[in-house]
Amino acid sequence: MKRFLSLALLISLFLAACGTPAASAVAAASAIPAAPTQVSLPVVKVDQAHMDTAGLNYVIPAGDGFVFDASDFNFKLPTGQTASPTAIQIITGSRAYQGKWTAGAARQSVLAAELTPMAKAQPLTQFDSGMQLIVSIGVINNFGRYQSLWVAVVNVQ
Repeated sequence: MKRFLSLALLISLFLAACGTPAASAVAAASAIPAAPTQVSLPVVKVDQAHMDTAGLNYVIPAGDGFVFDASDFNFKLPTGQTASPTAIQIITGSRAYQGKWTAGAARQSVLAAELTPMAKAQPLTQFDSGMQLIVSIGVINNFGRYQSLWVAVVNVQ
């Protein structure tokens, strides 16, 4: 557990260091209908197990995006206070991206083309097969910095 917390801390520090834009075991993702104008997107069900267990990664098919489903998850700040997410960050290789989380939403669509590149990363158009994503849901704090509330790994096939 301590080793994982160190890894989560390192990932959070890496995400924070990127700044913010101007403003083994595998779990397969299921598909749900997205907005009427979008095709069905795979679902990443936000849970504690994927954050706490090294090697327990989500798997999604290559495509335009996915949906975070946090309907059964309570986000907590390190102080233990309940928090409502405001942003997401994704790292793939040495590139980082950020997107918005709709306040109060339990489900959030994440479309590659809508993510904002950080630190001179090239824009994404889709999530390609073979990518490994470090995905994080968090908040932008009072200092304009990203603070992670949940983090996991997603393998794109």
